[in-house]
Amino acid sequence: MRMRVVAGALLGSLVLAGPAWSEEESGEPLAQVKVLLPARAGQWRTRSQQVFDGHRQELQRRSYTVWDDQTARGLDFVWIPDRPDGAVSGRVSGTGRLVWRLADKPSYDPAAFIAEYRGEMRDGRPHGRGGYRTRDGLAYEGGWKNGSPDGRGNLKLASGAEFTGRFKAGAAEGAGQFFDVDGEIFEGRFRAGLREGDGRTVLPNGASYLSAWTAGEEVEASRKTRLAQIGPAQGPANDIRLGVSVDRKDDESALQYSAQNRESGLVIQPSKKRLMSRWKGNDDITLTSQEEYPGDRGSYGVFAYSASDLPPLNLVFEVQNRAPGPVRIRGAYLDVDTSVSDLQPAIQLTAGSSGGCGVRDRTDFSPVFELENFGWAPAERAQLRFAFAKPNTSVAPGAAGTTKEVGLIRANAKVDLEGELRAAGVNTSRLKALGANGTGIACKSKGNAPACLAEIAGSGLFGSLSRQIALDERDIYVNAAGALNYVWRDQKGQENARTSPFSAKILLGRTPIEAECGEGAEKEPVGKKPLEFRLGQSKYRLPVAFERTIQAGRSARYTVAVGARMSSEHNFRVVLQTADGQQITSRPISLTYFRPNRLVEGNTTE
Repeated sequence: MRMRVVAGALLGSLVLAGPAWSEEESGEPLAQVKVLLPARAGQWRTRSQQVFDGHRQELQRRSYTVWDDQTARGLDFVWIPDRPDGAVSGRVSGTGRLVWRLADKPSYDPAAFIAEYRGEMRDGRPHGRGGYRTRDGLAYEGGWKNGSPDGRGNLKLASGAEFTGRFKAGAAEGAGQFFDVDGEIFEGRFRAGLREGDGRTVLPNGASYLSAWTAGEEVEASRKTRLAQIGPAQGPANDIRLGVSVDRKDDESALQYSAQNRESGLVIQPSKKRLMSRWKGNDDITLTSQEEYPGDRGSYGVFAYSASDLPPLNLVFEVQNRAPGPVRIRGAYLDVDTSVSDLQPAIQLTAGSSGGCGVRDRTDFSPVFELENFGWAPAERAQLRFAFAKPNTSVAPGAAGTTKEVGLIRANAKVDLEGELRAAGVNTSRLKALGANGTGIACKSKGNAPACLAEIAGSGLFGSLSRQIALDERDIYVNAAGALNYVWRDQKGQENARTSPFSAKILLGRTPIEAECGEGAEKEPVGKKPLEFRLGQSKYRLPVAFERTIQAGRSARYTVAVGARMSSEHNFRVVLQTADGQQITSRPISLTYFRPNRLVEGNTTE
């Protein structure tokens, strides 16, 4: 019994073979996982790009070379190094983004995107730590060696199957854990991509047993234990497997969701790590330059979305018929245990200090930043504790020497630090005048950034901060680093305290312009309207108009759109109803749903 799930990965084809069935064979299928990279002919590809060198303050043309093992597809690529001024022509090495796209489509078209690798490169191939994802939903995060997964990593397929463990030359090797689409779990050892030795198997019904394997095949005694744990057959539904995953959109600016397998069930939440770590975690709330000025690369900020960037969340149901005959599905519903509104503030800090080429309406002296709240409850008694510091210097909240009261943050609040700069001896009047007349703060050491910075620091304009200022391309700035402290009230009225670190880039001036701007870097839908969760309710059902016949030995995939009117938490299962009255139930699903309390009008920058 063999079913192969193949996902073409432009850095090599990751192949995951899982539990399988066919019309010719009967009985409970054997579970097998194999992850490998088949040998494939390829060639070196070279592309010429323009890169802005921040040290020299000029555009330079460089030629980047990477390995392409899918030359027949005629794909184009772009390499975006994390440090453009340190990148050199030739076979790519260093850290950055390698994006593959269709050559016959414009780069701004979301449909042009095929795959992306983010991480370390060496000699034109992924090497070190990195993440890889494709348009169809395949994703791998972990170690790489000479272009192949090597070391500890996590592989997810669009179907929802997932493998976490060690890889060697692209194959599972050593300890690992495999989640099948229906929730079956194997935890044990692998050799050359196949299960080997003793392990623990958890069946979809929750029963677990110690299993034994040889070259990917379950030994007879272990298999008998498996069949005993499954229990006697109770009609066609016992031979139907139901898996749930998330459909990924081609539009990278849209809010995306991802599903994570846990023994307790499936966890679905926004896939944007920065969104979750700022909203639910303890990440720095300051926007990066790319988040603040995305251009055509996506939506502004982390929490700000336009209506078009908030499509319904599409759940994917994968129905596998392992019965000897066809099975007719006469209905389906979401069996919702709880739906609770999530009022937690979602705050981001917008410095507005630098946007690179093409950003309009900027000033050269900008001591003001904005705190924006996209959550559903206001931040109360907000207070900043901070100190002026060199870039990349962390300031512990307790060590920050300045306190600034902010008060209530319902939608947004502006913070002006000009008074604090003056108290530090900064000549803010002169800096404003230089910024207003457009002359900038000149330095004679062109092309030598350290010497230019030393010259600017010695100008007498920056008082006690002269040793804290930094020069980034044209921007002269200092960081205000510390923490934002506030309280918020949940739906029960209970008060919750929150501390969020920040490090705001305070623009003090710019050097004169030396360079012009250059080049930057099959599922069937069910129903027409999204199902809407009922907030504040529990123990209810959301019916799905669903009637299909699935032939023996076949699988089918369907999408069902869901949503809610505000950020919320939902716990539910998917239930299919057969024509003979039986039910097929998915494992438990926990959904964290994000919807900002207000929408923006498309991109806020050009």
